[in-house]
Amino acid sequence: MTNVKDLRYRKNHELIKTSFIDLVKSKGYVKTTVSQIIAAAHINRSTFYVHFLDKEDLMAEIQTELLDDILVSLPALNLDNLMSNQRVEERIVQMSQNVYNNRTMLHLLMSSKGDPTFNQRLIQRAKTELFSSDIVTDIDIPQPYLAASMASLVVNLMLTWAQRDFQESPEEFAEIVKQIGPNFIKSIINRG
Repeated sequence: MTNVKDLRYRKNHELIKTSFIDLVKSKGYVKTTVSQIIAAAHINRSTFYVHFLDKEDLMAEIQTELLDDILVSLPALNLDNLMSNQRVEERIVQMSQNVYNNRTMLHLLMSSKGDPTFNQRLIQRAKTELFSSDIVTDIDIPQPYLAASMASLVVNLMLTWAQRDFQESPEEFAEIVKQIGPNFIKSIINRG
């Protein structure tokens, strides 16, 4: 009996997320209500609240899963291997492929119909995941400013790629990032 409940729970959970995403695509995040999600998913209100506190909680889960997918399996990076082009390139290529694999959801969340706070969440996550404090220990620039500038660079490049409807392949985008990113980081490190 537990397996049936678990399966039903997982199905309802996914149904709620799918219905929500469809509503965000058509109405936009701001205009989507819990009542609309419930109606679209054909569930009752209590079922929704078993899974999520509110639509913000639902959006937060979707964003966390998306960012986890993008950042999964990125090669470790620290100050020692930051100057290694191969390690940086591996990381850029893997991240570009992960972004491309999640392009539909990224495009939605970064669009005017998406969550207005998503870009800021993306920058914050990039600061903590991509630019950990051990990368910037020997630099005179305070770590929060350095991490913010590097995260903003990466996120703005991704945003531009999304706004261009991912016209470039992941490989082409990785080449663009490889030309801009490491030179930016190295110029800061060499000044430090």
